[in-house]
Amino acid sequence: MKTLPYIFAILFALVAAIGNGIYAWGVKKVEPSSNPFLFVSWVLLTSTIISFIIAFSFDRNEYYSYFITNKWWIIIAAVGFTITQIGFYLLFQNFGTSQYVLYAVFSILTTSIVVGIFIYHENFNLYHFFAIVTAIATIVLFVLGNKKG
Repeated sequence: MKTLPYIFAILFALVAAIGNGIYAWGVKKVEPSSNPFLFVSWVLLTSTIISFIIAFSFDRNEYYSYFITNKWWIIIAAVGFTITQIGFYLLFQNFGTSQYVLYAVFSILTTSIVVGIFIYHENFNLYHFFAIVTAIATIVLFVLGNKKG
């Protein structure tokens, strides 16, 4: 699976984190709505248009075959992405973007443990175990910090 030096993993994670920060900024500044699907739908539609514009700069011969080959994984990922966006909207609108720490740590736990370890049987060692323990400690400390004001 590893084809690039690990520094690229850090770079790609940083790019995703920057995009996530921009997204959180938009969520927090948008006018609140009782319908979280309204915001999420517009974001996903706009993101889809931007993605297709970029995708059209590549070879167009494989669009249909790629979808047919991967349609179930695309649908599963789309459901997960939509759930994530609704969760972000509700979290940021109701509790603020500083609460992202909760999402980040829960995401570490669900993605790393459930998907990485249990589904894909990826590498897991003592260092990973301690990282998960500290992730759980982060949630506990963050919740305690919120209670103290």
